[in-house]
Amino acid sequence: MPRLLDAVFSQDFPAPFEVIVIDSGSTDGSQEIVRRTPARLIEIRPTQFNHGATRNLGCQAATGEILVCLVADAMPADSAWLSMLVENFDRDPRVAGAYSRQLPREAADPVERRQLLAWMTSAAEPRVSEIASPEAFAELTPKQRRMLCNFDDVSSARRRSVWERIPIAENLWAEDVDWSRKAILAGHRVVFEPRSLVYHSHRPTIRHTFRRLYLDQWCARDWFGLVYFHTVADMVASFRYEWRENERVVAESPIDEGKRFGWGVKAPLIAGAGVIGAALAAYDPYETGGTFRLLRRLARAQVVAGDRTSVYETVFTVGGDPRPTLLVHPVSEVRFRVRVPRAATLRTAFALNPDVWSPDKGAGVTFTIAAFAGGKRTDLRSQFVDPKNIAADRRWHPVEVDLGPFAGRTISLAFRTEAADVRFGWAGFSDPTITFPDAPLRQRIARAYLARLRRKIAGSDLRHP
Repeated sequence: MPRLLDAVFSQDFPAPFEVIVIDSGSTDGSQEIVRRTPARLIEIRPTQFNHGATRNLGCQAATGEILVCLVADAMPADSAWLSMLVENFDRDPRVAGAYSRQLPREAADPVERRQLLAWMTSAAEPRVSEIASPEAFAELTPKQRRMLCNFDDVSSARRRSVWERIPIAENLWAEDVDWSRKAILAGHRVVFEPRSLVYHSHRPTIRHTFRRLYLDQWCARDWFGLVYFHTVADMVASFRYEWRENERVVAESPIDEGKRFGWGVKAPLIAGAGVIGAALAAYDPYETGGTFRLLRRLARAQVVAGDRTSVYETVFTVGGDPRPTLLVHPVSEVRFRVRVPRAATLRTAFALNPDVWSPDKGAGVTFTIAAFAGGKRTDLRSQFVDPKNIAADRRWHPVEVDLGPFAGRTISLAFRTEAADVRFGWAGFSDPTITFPDAPLRQRIARAYLARLRRKIAGSDLRHP
């Protein structure tokens, strides 16, 4: 705390500024240190702390037009930290917020150093985020929306007039990204200012990594429609990459053999904790009814036309909307054998991958969904789609089929594609799922666990170890 306050009061800033410190029950003597400086001290109970509410309290107590937030474990790199951050507001009246570049501390652990340096807040180039309209925002992909709204309250500044209209939400997590999203959608600009530099890093733990990625995915899905892992293959690939990269930086770090061994053991556990946390958060534990996701049964499905190289699971992004997809390259047909529950409905959508919408690639595709029961075929849906020539076909085509007539019977559901030109027939059905009102016992148990997990994680604000 003394070094931090010295760094703040030593800023080369052309105008007077006030410093407000909010202490939420520290026991290391920080209060007495603050009282020996010109800073104003506000004390709250530990149970009162919330990332958004505590910052709002400081903003409310401040008198200036530009409201700067700095966490207690971030250190300004030089005397220009504050002026570089605030300069953006003088230069552009549309700027609602600005945030600083972060670099790991010199003594940072190798895994945390890698993770921080890989994220956009460590970049050396400035960025200005804005959007022409809410409609333009909706046309972006989920990942583009998330990247556009990035903001970090480790070291940030807000224009008071905007903060008064858009206060910081009292979220469990990512109150900074949420505020940026609202400000950008309201027509303001948000600036990443790398000339304003702080050092900030933490020792990653397995528990904290799990909670952080759980909450990251929770917010990304709810606010931006972004799901990190669409398939088990995505999860495995991410785990392998994170593990490999963690091991690499540990091997390259100038640390003693004891620490190297310890980090070698932790590297896969840290990687796995993040992947599992994000994967669990992608599911909604409050869904009702039962579901059969046919993609999970693909290994047991019967390919009656084409072969396994033309029928597989992937992801299509159509109109900025990425979905797990059953790719059925024409001419191919795959059948799933299912026992149909009471009041069941088949839900899916079909589309051609946008990569084959260009005039020189292939032709249209006929999508067919059929049911085989008792030796009889019933066509449930058949449609020709040609996005290359028909603008209205450049989208997901939703399908909802009542399977009530087959209730209690075992049937084969067939998904078939046909085309005159099969060279570029990248055709797929998005996450075909059978839904029904009575969830099986295993799904009820899984949802109860996920709901309990979410309540537990949401029970307290996430603080760094």
